Amino acid sequence: MKRIGVTLLAAMGVLSAATAARAEFVLFYESTAAVEAGRGTPTVWTSSGATVPSQTALSAAQTALIGDGQGLFKASLARLDNDLNLAVFRKGEAVTDARLASLHASRWQSYTAFLGQPGAEAAAAAPQLATTTAGPFAVKINGQDGSSGPINLKVRLKKSKFKLEVVNTSTVPVWSVEVKLSSNPPLAYWKEGHQGRNLNDIPTPVFDYKQQAVFMPIKPGTSVSVWVEAYYIKGTDYVWTADMSSKHFSQQAKIPIHFE
Repeated sequence: MKRIGVTLLAAMGVLSAATAARAEFVLFYESTAAVEAGRGTPTVWTSSGATVPSQTALSAAQTALIGDGQGLFKASLARLDNDLNLAVFRKGEAVTDARLASLHASRWQSYTAFLGQPGAEAAAAAPQLATTTAGPFAVKINGQDGSSGPINLKVRLKKSKFKLEVVNTSTVPVWSVEVKLSSNPPLAYWKEGHQGRNLNDIPTPVFDYKQQAVFMPIKPGTSVSVWVEAYYIKGTDYVWTADMSSKHFSQQAKIPIHFE
């Protein structure tokens, strides 16, 4: 496995120098057990997918996973050529198991730091200030919008509690609002007080909160809020994405977060 990883890393250098299309790298896991054991193999990623030796593909065709700076994904075999000893896997749906996603995120950070790319996509894409697309909402974390710099949150036992707030900044009332919160590198969330309902009830990589007004709308300048807990925190700097929507509007905000 180590020999394959070295060979693929060398191939990455050749590809990036010889082609106009930039070749990235991802971590290829043969199964969830490989994620748990930290056995991710660095492999070339192009627009076609992830390239691995064909013998690896045969044993992992039904169980393979692909991980990068955006998270951990199920993988499907797209092409196989035994003569070339090559196979191509493509990313599928995101893995919803927060523990596996967190294990991959930790492994990804180690690889990118070793290769001289600390923070990988998260660091490259991390805004110093919050950014928001046009729309009628504003999102706040503990009353802060991130416009003056990263929002600092306290960590205890690899988790952090915070208040998530969505403000109606438009001039018209709205009757409903939904916010989906995710993180890069991946974390897991759930509503405060939610834990312990059953054994299958675990934090999820995307926190989804909906508020439907019944008797009175959410007026301009008012907000809806919920207390949330973030889990599996291993790093210090993250970028959170809040996707907000109502019946007629949708927008996105990216918020720099610093854990201390």
